[in-house]
Amino acid sequence: MNQASEPNNWHDPAVVAYDQTIPRKIPGYGLLYELTADLMVASLEQKKSVMPKLLIVGAGGGQELVTLGAAGTSWRFTAVDASEPMLELAKRRSAVFSDRIRYEQADWETYSDEGMYDGATCLLVLHFVKGLHNKRTFLRRIAESLAPGASFCLAAIQGDPAHASFKLQLQAWKRYMLRNGISPEAFEEFAASLGSRSEPASDEQTIALLHECGFTEVSAYFGSFLITGYHCKRAAVQDTVYDG
Repeated sequence: MNQASEPNNWHDPAVVAYDQTIPRKIPGYGLLYELTADLMVASLEQKKSVMPKLLIVGAGGGQELVTLGAAGTSWRFTAVDASEPMLELAKRRSAVFSDRIRYEQADWETYSDEGMYDGATCLLVLHFVKGLHNKRTFLRRIAESLAPGASFCLAAIQGDPAHASFKLQLQAWKRYMLRNGISPEAFEEFAASLGSRSEPASDEQTIALLHECGFTEVSAYFGSFLITGYHCKRAAVQDTVYDG
């Protein structure tokens, strides 16, 4: 599973066209991944990491693997996604880096991995996790997979669909999609999914969750209509505070 506009069924083989349509739905789609790679490069250089291991949660589609694989030629990846068709798409797109990638088809909530990673990304996935408790559990598992000081890049749709500001941003987003060839029907399906198939959190809630789950130095590095990208670091174990 990955990204902001959800097909009716992530396990439908038709999702193979996903990488062709998603850049026309999300303003700055490519830029989000480029900036994520820039932050990861800077972080790993700062830590002087040698052959770092990176965790990609929600790797379906393959954009993270394509961008990060080119940015760090010594990096090794574990790519986790629940959708077989989406993971197959990621495999095809990242084939040139396949010797550095371990692909895992699994729900992150139940995936078991004893590895300790030097960095992680989770882009355009968290809003599909419903309920603050489940989001907290989801993020906590990522934190527990990271070494202290490791960078984590998170991007998600943010806000309250009932608020006027959310509706205004969504209306502007509609103009962008239609201008880029997305049909009105496809946009309406996406808009209807917000709050039903997906559940955005507010910026304040997400930042609080990151701190609760063991992250520190949280800062925003990307914004596009209702999407916000955050960079943070795994806190030292003794500084971690879990709430429930």
